[in-house]
Amino acid sequence: MGDAGWLTFTPPLFHSPLGAPATYGAIELTGNTQQAVTAAVLGLLPRLLPFGINPKTQEWVTASTPLRERISDAAELNAPLERITHPDFEWVQSVAPH
Repeated sequence: MGDAGWLTFTPPLFHSPLGAPATYGAIELTGNTQQAVTAAVLGLLPRLLPFGINPKTQEWVTASTPLRERISDAAELNAPLERITHPDFEWVQSVAPH
């Protein structure tokens, strides 16, 4: 989950062995493919509370806040979770041509 409360993704990364300071993408996605994957990922789960002040509790939501405390509506989250954890789940997303 990202700091804005939405599920995010990053392409796989190559981490250089032996601690050399070199990390880079293992694959390259076209801009259209990245937009399609982002749209698909955003459609999987509802938004959680973003970082900042929780409007209900007035407490800070940070990177250390457990995900369960970032859920604003458990019922709204449970249905998509059940759907994406089903063994037959698949998601098809079209990619705009170049």
